[in-house]
Amino acid sequence: MNGTSTRRVPLKTRALGCAAAAMVLTLSACGTNGSGGTNGGGSGTVGKVRAGERGTVAELKTMAEVCGDKPITVAHIDGAQNSWRKVAHAELLDEAAKCPNITKVTYHNAQGDPSKMISEINAAVAKGVDVIVTLPDAGDALLPTLRRAMQRGVAVVPWAVGTMGGTPGVDYVDAPTFDGVAMGRAWAEWMVKRLDGKGDIVFLGGTPGNPASLSEAEGIKQVLARHPGMRLLGDGPTDTNWDQAQAQKVMSGLLSKHAKIDGVIADSGLVSAGAIRAFVNAGRPLVPWSAGDINELACLYKEHKPKNENFELSTISSYTWIIRLALRKGVAAANGKPNDEPSVIEVPFTEDSTAGSDLAPKCEPSLPPDATLSAQLPADKLAQLFTSGG
Repeated sequence: MNGTSTRRVPLKTRALGCAAAAMVLTLSACGTNGSGGTNGGGSGTVGKVRAGERGTVAELKTMAEVCGDKPITVAHIDGAQNSWRKVAHAELLDEAAKCPNITKVTYHNAQGDPSKMISEINAAVAKGVDVIVTLPDAGDALLPTLRRAMQRGVAVVPWAVGTMGGTPGVDYVDAPTFDGVAMGRAWAEWMVKRLDGKGDIVFLGGTPGNPASLSEAEGIKQVLARHPGMRLLGDGPTDTNWDQAQAQKVMSGLLSKHAKIDGVIADSGLVSAGAIRAFVNAGRPLVPWSAGDINELACLYKEHKPKNENFELSTISSYTWIIRLALRKGVAAANGKPNDEPSVIEVPFTEDSTAGSDLAPKCEPSLPPDATLSAQLPADKLAQLFTSGG
């Protein structure tokens, strides 16, 4: 999916109604009602879209409530590509299919280059798209570009960045994401319990300085600060670029440097799989592990648990489905429809080997290792996504 791929649904008359365009421009001019325009993701109502507020998955709604009757085009502009993002794009397409008035969805991959990201956003605006959904890896450096797109009448929705600067309604419609600090706390609290409050752990993050891993690290440190017997090696996050091969190499280095590593937290199941192989190759016993979910990680747990008594696994949903919320927010803004869904979602644990059969790690041999089982995609669509090359 490098470059640009397109999904077309039955085409209707291509136009963005003047009222909708005016509404989006109003969003970009008015700031955040009820929040005083506070930077850093203040909460309140932006136009008709609730922005910046925290909530749970139980508060999420459906595409039918915001679809409207105006033809809408969508550009999904991604900062890079890996299997997690591949699943997320499939989730976006699946959600878009629920709104017959979304006439086209295009995909653009910036390949890890911030300047290419800016270029892709500007190109989409020039082509007259109505909604841009983007995972802005460069963080706040992209705010001027997002703001200009909003000023041109495009409903811009960055997603899954953990924390986003700027002002909803000015720099973007809203920034749906996971609660990174809460996620870090949940991982760390599980780890403290498994280690009885004493141990040295590592936290494997993604790209250097990315806001998602930084917010998770903040939550981890909040918990460890209350447990003096716990220590975070390297002060975390340890960068892996969310790359499995690099994660294996990074973990090998940590194992060589530290004679004792009692637990591992990783914000990616993909990264975890590489890091587990580093433990195995080094002949080191596997330790309690908490991460984001992925099929391969659960399968590795089932493979190695019999020979590693202390190896326990918990995973939090890898939240690819939050892109569906981002799309709904953008479609609502483009349509002038109300959307009161929360923006910062507390993501639940989906697996915990210590919590009984209901949360037992689930390895699906019929699905590819990269499959994210917490995705809101049927198993057949997940399988097709990876076997067909996406």
